[in-house]
Amino acid sequence: MLLTSRNTGEATGKLFEYLAAGRPIIALAAGNEAARIVQETGTGITVDPDDVEAIAHALRKVVTGEIEAEFKPKDIERYMYPAPAQTMEELIEEAIARRRLTSGR
Repeated sequence: MLLTSRNTGEATGKLFEYLAAGRPIIALAAGNEAARIVQETGTGITVDPDDVEAIAHALRKVVTGEIEAEFKPKDIERYMYPAPAQTMEELIEEAIARRRLTSGR
């Protein structure tokens, strides 16, 4: 189970470890990057951390194996190393190139 804050930009490092593990994720996350990534990749379910009934329902899905049947990961490679590092490298190189263009160096 992945716990997150209400910070909309949050996607903790633990999320990426869970993605790499290849197991369904129950993300107690709503309206943040962690929730978006779990939903986008089909790697689990997201539940509002304040919704006790939804959390209980998600846990029942784990116990009954229903979550396994729904587990259909897609496009997770871009969230697993080395892809994030390569993306960061590209963004940094692009920023340097733009800086050179605007500064004339």
